[in-house]
Amino acid sequence: MDRLKAIARYVLSYRKSVWSITDYPIRFTEQKADGSESEERRNRFRWSAQIVNWWQLSGHGETREEALRNLDAAFKLFKVAGPLLHSNSEPTVGPWGKS
Repeated sequence: MDRLKAIARYVLSYRKSVWSITDYPIRFTEQKADGSESEERRNRFRWSAQIVNWWQLSGHGETREEALRNLDAAFKLFKVAGPLLHSNSEPTVGPWGKS
């Protein structure tokens, strides 16, 4: 199913030039504790959200909505840093550089 979502969004990508997080296929995963781990090692967040086929970006939270908001924040940082990732110049804005 994730593959079909990714293909559909890829086809639609030719109609848009600027995308928001809601334009991407999102995979939500509920992370349940199985009781075998100690309380300290147990995953602290119940939900995880990822853009399908983008393993490097994720968001976590106690609810699906919180996980999506955190994924959106990571996505926005990625969009700001994107051009900087492909250049040799120092960042001039954002959390990595001078404002």
